[in-house]
Amino acid sequence: MEGASAITDSTIRARISLEIGAMETIDAAIHPERCRMIDAELLLQEIGSGRRLIVVDVRDPAEFRGPNGRIPGARSFPLTQLPSRRTELDDHRSDRIVVVSSRGVRACAAAEELEVAGFCEVQVLAGGMRRWLELGYPVAHATYPPFGPAAMRAVR
Repeated sequence: MEGASAITDSTIRARISLEIGAMETIDAAIHPERCRMIDAELLLQEIGSGRRLIVVDVRDPAEFRGPNGRIPGARSFPLTQLPSRRTELDDHRSDRIVVVSSRGVRACAAAEELEVAGFCEVQVLAGGMRRWLELGYPVAHATYPPFGPAAMRAVR
């Protein structure tokens, strides 16, 4: 149980660091060597193969909906919300889960948390969304409802 305690402690430190914006603390607090990584090239192939795969994006909502987009089909589970929303993933405990963040740091913290919670096959996208974008791989973007007087009348 000693290892589980260390993972929990590091995940908590990573979450606290995220909330105050100290990225250096995250790098020091989590244990990336414990994360099982998947290369962007292999992830793209896996997505294309139709194999059952859940992509969990732990970036903040603004990043998930932002101009860089997200991996098509990814589900948003911001790291700060993961503990309270983890039960939404319970049906996927035996499925392969790939966790994504901007660079992979938050994804490692989330992956450790999911593994401690009993999820079997968890991997982290190596290099995160930055790597995915560098390679020019497909992204999905948020669609926003039309804005203006006509849209406001439709809402009423």
